[in-house]
Amino acid sequence: MRDGLMQVEEVFGEINDHSLASVMDEFFNAWQDLANDADSMTARINLVERSETLANTFNSTANGLNTIRETLNIELKNIMDQINEYATQIADLNSQISRSYTRGQDPNTLLDQRDVLINNLSEIAGIRVEEQSTGKVNVYLGQDILVEDDRTRELKWEPDSDRGKAGGDMVFIDNGSTVNITGGTAYGKIEVRDSIVPDAMGELDEVANFIMNRVNELHVQGIAKDGTTGNYFWSSESTGALDMALDTVILDNPEKIAVSTESDTGDNALANTIFNVQFEESLNNNESNVGDYYRGIVARIGAMTQQAETQYEASVSALEQSNAWREHYSGVSLDEEMAEMIALQRTFQASAKYLNMVDDLLAAVISIAN
Repeated sequence: MRDGLMQVEEVFGEINDHSLASVMDEFFNAWQDLANDADSMTARINLVERSETLANTFNSTANGLNTIRETLNIELKNIMDQINEYATQIADLNSQISRSYTRGQDPNTLLDQRDVLINNLSEIAGIRVEEQSTGKVNVYLGQDILVEDDRTRELKWEPDSDRGKAGGDMVFIDNGSTVNITGGTAYGKIEVRDSIVPDAMGELDEVANFIMNRVNELHVQGIAKDGTTGNYFWSSESTGALDMALDTVILDNPEKIAVSTESDTGDNALANTIFNVQFEESLNNNESNVGDYYRGIVARIGAMTQQAETQYEASVSALEQSNAWREHYSGVSLDEEMAEMIALQRTFQASAKYLNMVDDLLAAVISIAN
């Protein structure tokens, strides 16, 4: 989850001079420049360029979020394949371990191999394990059985376009039920894909739609330099940040930009009104203007990233402590093993000397007897 949040934070890119916040400021400032020189073609061309930059920045930010979801979907599908592989191997080892106990053989090597697989599976899917008296283990994903004795329930990828490009869910092949992942790497990726990225995309769309709808609402009332009215500034077909675009009429002919509702020249009231759109408290239940609302999005993502980083560090510390306690009780101490080896070596050397001495004494006795 931390890694995913860091990617989302990077997509918004608020640490450079070409961030979305700065591009929005440049867009509204271009309207003020046009208001200061209402008949200027240069000011109109500058506004078109700033508007295109704004649209492109919204587009690229939305594309970045979509790319994160697509990457997560590919990674989750790979994790599903790993789960199937680990489950099959654990089930096979269950069978071998059970046969070893039945034959009175030592299955320690097999047990170690299974422990490694269980640890690997736990890291990616947060499993729960139940040991049986036969030496076998049952493995659960959430509340659902994954491995039972020497049998497994295979997973497949069920496509779902609502999860983004290449999107889908892990489901059990036998009954089609969705796998409930409750931990591990997969859980973090699912949270980013299904909650964090969609929330960020929804808020980004809200900002883009506000700018497009409000500017269009005012602009259609204005009179262009060529005397026409009813012109859209932003494309009426745009529905969010991903497809935000200038209306082709404005793009092809900057003279279609309206500056006034009274005349085609001289008056700048409409341009000033559009410039002041950035200060309207129309978002977040009419409590925030567009700039504050957007900065709130970035701040929230930053806070979530920092929280995830803190939780990650705490988890790493807890894991290291747990591993240390496990090694303390069940692990092998190299120092202790070396000490025991030296002790055995000294015992062997002493025994060899004792036997040599007995041989010498026997040889002396035999020599006297002869």
